[in-house]
Amino acid sequence: MAEGRRLGGLRRRRERTIVGAYELVSLSEVEGLRRLLEIAALDVIGLDTSIARNRVLVAIVEAGVRLLGAREFEERLMALEIAGRAAARSRSAAGTVEDSGEPRLPADEP
Repeated sequence: MAEGRRLGGLRRRRERTIVGAYELVSLSEVEGLRRLLEIAALDVIGLDTSIARNRVLVAIVEAGVRLLGAREFEERLMALEIAGRAAARSRSAAGTVEDSGEPRLPADEP
């Protein structure tokens, strides 16, 4: 158990060192994945020209295109959510929507 704790501590220290050295952020976010691709691309570009190197560069470009698409999707979704909330607030302020989100008829209509 002591050896396991020691190895776990070494791993965590190494992770902190790498995260700091490479300026990595969370890999659960697009920005963190983008940074990791950037690091990989810079490392691969420095290698001698070969078919394998070129394949890796193409794979990095493809992954980058997917990340850009994901970022655009996130931005568009966020804009839609903001617009939806603003529309709901304006309808609520005008008295046309109840808390349930369902339209209601004005009580005093002839």
